[in-house]
Amino acid sequence: LGGPVEARAYEAFERPNAVAALQKNVEKYKSWLAEAQGNDNYSHITDDEFNKCHAKCDEISSWVYDKMDKQGALPLNVDPAFTVAQVQAKSTELTNLCG
Repeated sequence: LGGPVEARAYEAFERPNAVAALQKNVEKYKSWLAEAQGNDNYSHITDDEFNKCHAKCDEISSWVYDKMDKQGALPLNVDPAFTVAQVQAKSTELTNLCG
């Protein structure tokens, strides 16, 4: 009976930390990309690989800001627009592509 309420409370409590970790991960890769392009130490990485990583960073940033906007419009008594697990999956997806 209380499961949905507990799930929403968990999501509301954990979501800010998960989003902050995802944003930090995106910024880490954006910073690395800015440093790595044109650096001879990373000459083995193709422009296509750099472009894929840039695109994934942009895609995930857009996704999280869109979801945060949707979440901000929802009352606390409805299911969230996105879950902590989805945020963590996006972070893993980014790390697998760019890491």
